[in-house]
Order: sequence, then structure tokens, then C-alpha cells
Amino acid sequence: MTFAELVRQHADKAKELKGIVQTEEATKTALILTFFKDVLDYDIFDPIEFVPEASATIDKTKWGSIDYVVQISGKPVIIVEAKHVDVNLDNHTQQLFRYFASSDARFAILTNGIEYRFYSDIEQSNKMDLKPFMSVDFLNLKDAQIQALQRFCKKEFDADTLHDAANEMKWHGEIRAAFKEQLANPSDDFVRLLISHAYKGEKTKAVMNRFRPFVKAAITGYINEAIHDRILADPKSNDQGAGSDNDGEPHDDFEPFEKQMFETVSLLFDDDSFKKSRFRMYQQKEHLAIWYRNSMLCLFHYNADKTALIDIQFMQPFMEEGCNWRKRERRDSHPIGNMSEIQIYADRLIAAAEDIDECYIESARRKAK
Repeated sequence: MTFAELVRQHADKAKELKGIVQTEEATKTALILTFFKDVLDYDIFDPIEFVPEASATIDKTKWGSIDYVVQISGKPVIIVEAKHVDVNLDNHTQQLFRYFASSDARFAILTNGIEYRFYSDIEQSNKMDLKPFMSVDFLNLKDAQIQALQRFCKKEFDADTLHDAANEMKWHGEIRAAFKEQLANPSDDFVRLLISHAYKGEKTKAVMNRFRPFVKAAITGYINEAIHDRILADPKSNDQGAGSDNDGEPHDDFEPFEKQMFETVSLLFDDDSFKKSRFRMYQQKEHLAIWYRNSMLCLFHYNADKTALIDIQFMQPFMEEGCNWRKRERRDSHPIGNMSEIQIYADRLIAAAEDIDECYIESARRKAK
């Protein structure tokens, strides 16, 4: 079983047990210890490798116990503070901060068994940052997080390399968060910067307010086009994607396996409601993206030998401002064992296509004004 499969298997278990565990001890046993044992491959029964209730001591004064200390070659590398599954982790960062100061470990994890927050001393040596460099929610996993988690496996753990990666993740995350905020609500400084080459007049408050919606629309459009162009850049795809001009049938350049996946999805849709020519497919390495109109409908991940489907992820398309996608802000990930199981998610796929149609119509209506 691959590491990604182990992570997703644990995520499924976390979803099942979240509403069942009643105490902090049950959370530790059912969710947290199994994560370190089954996913990261630490021996939780070895008191030297996985130390429970380790003393937190500063200036020879013991003032608390760290739930777990992970050691490699007898040296502490990670401290873990574990809370009940329903606990809000925001209220416990200071406690972990003090524990970190008492330990020689370079990494700290605060978790309630569902959410894992990873900390280090990036901003100031030997002093834990108050913001995590990575947060992983097992109810909403992302591919990049799975790859990052693999660095914490026992057999791959390297403190220096991981610290460098943590530094990169932290600042990437901070910059992305700032950019996301600017996309949602561009500040005057951000608007001023972007319009400076196009508008030579005085940048008053009224001008900022006038250009702010233009800035948001321009950035959203650019991102949409960039993603579409990236998919089209695959040598196996062309301007027609997987369809011909008339019927949307799969293109001959694709392998039978990809064609079958595309056909399995397209057959879920009624010809009277959804034109087949609006469906396209694009292949990238071990991914197959299926688009409806100009938005991604779903994304398949499968084994390199193409013997079994692993995952299907429904994607939120980049929608025009004004369309209500609040109910689908997250990407839903569902493991499937074979193509016939796609039928299980037929309603979800059809609902996504209907929403794309709604937004397409709304966008056309606005442009016609």
C-alpha cells in the first residue's frame, strides 16, 4: 500500500470515529496513536522511540508533562500535544509553546486527532513560531499535504531537510493567505499597484473603489485561463479535448482506459439535459481531468499500471462573481475500487454540472447587459 493510500485510509477511519470517541484518552488511542503507528510508522510501544508523559522542565523546574515525545536514535525530534477530538486547538498554542522551549526537539504537533498543526522555530531559533507552518485536516485532505506528511515518516525523517521544507511551507502559506485575502477584498495599496500602469490619474479613494471590482475580475479571469492553458499544454490534448466537433466522443489519441473512464462519466448524463459536446477530457501523468463547458467537473487519480482507480475528486470551478458556491467550497475526495462505483456519485456529478450551467447562464446574462 502506498503512503497516500495509508493516509486516505486513516482519513476514512477518522471520519468514522469522530462522533464516537468520547474522551481525550479515546481520542489518543483511536485517532492519534494510530496515525503515528499506521501512517508514520513509529513504534508507539517502544518507550524509547515514543515516550509518553515526558517531563517538561525549564531551569530544573518541572511544570508539566508533554503527551508524547518522538525520538530517533535516542534524540527527541517531535513533541506532540494531544487534545480531545472536539477541542478547539486555537486555545492551546501557548501551552505547546512552553513545552517546545523545554525540549530539544525541532518540531511540535498540536492535534485533536482530526486536525494536525505542525510547528517549528523558523522565525527565531529555539523559539516555537506561534503560527503553524502546516495544518492538515483529515476531513479535508489535499494532495500537497499528503506529500508533506511523508517527510515525517520514521524512515524518511531528516531534521535539517525537513526544517528547510518547513521554512518554505510557512512562507508560501503566509504569502498565499495574503494573496487570497487580496483576491477577496483588494486593499487600496494592491489596487494602486495593479492599475498604476493603466491609469495615470490621481489614485484617490473614489478611484480605488471604482477599480476594485475590475481588479478582482481581471485576476479571477487570468487564473481561470492559466489553469485551462496548463491542461491544454499536455501533448495528448488539443483544442477539441477529448471530443469531436459534434458528439463529444473520446479522441483516438487517448488510451482505452482513459476513454472508458470518460465514457463512464458521460453516460451518467441525460442527452436531453446535457449536450455531449460540452464534455472534454485532458490527461496529465496519472490524472485524468473531465471538464464540462469551461469548468473542471471531476479529476481522477489512478495507478501507474492503470489496473485500478484510486480516487475521484470533484472540483469547484472558478465561477463568476455573484454565483453561490458556498455549499461546494471544499473538494470532496472519494476512493473507488472500480469504474462501476462511479455510479455511486452520479447525483453529485450531475449536481455539479447543473451548477456549472447555472453560473454559465448567469455569466452570459451579465455580459449581455
